[in-house]
Amino acid sequence: MTCCNIIFCFSPNYAIILIALDYLLARQLH
Repeated sequence: MTCCNIIFCFSPNYAIILIALDYLLARQLH
């Protein structure tokens, strides 16, 4: 979560992409 916060502070758009990828991976795993 800390890394995500750092990335979010550095580049919100990149954070949104990471969140979207994490969401897709979560759907595939579950």
